Amino acid sequence: MGLVEGVGSILAEKFVFFPLKVLEFYPSQLQIPYQDIRFKNGEDLTLHGWFFPGKRDQTLLFLHGNAGNIGSRLDKVRHLKRIGWNIFIFDYRGYGGSEGTPTVEGVLRDSETALRYLVETCKIPNEQIILFGESLGGALAVDLATREPLGGVILESTFTSLREISKRLYPFIPAAVVPDTYRSIDLIRKIKAPLLVIHGTDDEMIPFEMGRGLFNAAPHPKRFYGIPKAKHTDTFLAGGSEYLKQIEEFLTEVGLP
Repeated sequence: MGLVEGVGSILAEKFVFFPLKVLEFYPSQLQIPYQDIRFKNGEDLTLHGWFFPGKRDQTLLFLHGNAGNIGSRLDKVRHLKRIGWNIFIFDYRGYGGSEGTPTVEGVLRDSETALRYLVETCKIPNEQIILFGESLGGALAVDLATREPLGGVILESTFTSLREISKRLYPFIPAAVVPDTYRSIDLIRKIKAPLLVIHGTDDEMIPFEMGRGLFNAAPHPKRFYGIPKAKHTDTFLAGGSEYLKQIEEFLTEVGLP
């Protein structure tokens, strides 16, 4: 790795990942039935997650954003559970109860490990797994969906590439030292699953136009849901019942009732 690439990786890890190690909220506090899951990735790090059983055969693999941990997503999990899915949410390396330190490539590998856990350990067929990628998790979902057959992919508040979003959020960092990775705008053309893109019109972090750009670049079948007045982290609250309706209609359209 050259000097520029090395500096770029350090900057990316400093300004991209904001893990919270302490789990402040647990499913038991919200009286949500769950299973506590620990599994190994390919580097012998133990990753931690929660599996929420549902009434349907389909399983949602929830890939969360760059800040906090899985405890920060329990309100959204509770909202999504109304659809009846199984939901599996886990923390990347360095987040919550997972070992290690997050890196650009490492969290990609962790996401693939979580998918493998569902398929190989839980014996859930690929076609019954829906990826739900939130913000940074959307970039991980797009990458996975180019290599794996899946039942569907949902992207929420997702950016087009790391370099493009860094230019917006951290204009003081020279573009040349930002790793040209998480290029969802290119990879999304190769996804192998039906797609739903969700984005708030008032997203203050990732522009609404980025979500629309990803949708335009993706192959069919696909669906777009813009949530009026929604910001980066309140999409499910701003969308309310319509948020769940849009997801359920998407599932019906792609044959996943």
